[in-house]
Amino acid sequence: MGGRTVMDKLSDGKEVPTAAKIDVDNNSFEPPDPAKGQVARMIFYMAVRYDGDPDEDMPDLVLRNENNKVSEPWIGNLCTLIEWNNRFAPTEFERRRNNRVMELQGNRNPFIDEPNRANLIWGHRCK
Repeated sequence: MGGRTVMDKLSDGKEVPTAAKIDVDNNSFEPPDPAKGQVARMIFYMAVRYDGDPDEDMPDLVLRNENNKVSEPWIGNLCTLIEWNNRFAPTEFERRRNNRVMELQGNRNPFIDEPNRANLIWGHRCK
């Protein structure tokens, strides 16, 4: 992961560096450290929630430990996501957002409530 720094354009037109990185050649984007665990848990949720439903024309999102550009619905670098999940625990903001989503939509992200679920489901692929 890594690459060149992503620049943010302010309302006055000035550009400032962010903590995010992009590597166009390797098709990768690395969020700043405070967001890594959140990104991982969002993707884990999407992978189990969007498990393919032909009646809704919904593909099955698959997590893989590779990073190639393809037209199939999959997200790469599974082991990096597992590492981010383990290294960056859910924040209070993330927990509050999960509670609020439950109030509004009636569903939760179980990977925020129990981050170790990701290891139970996919961790064996990253040994």
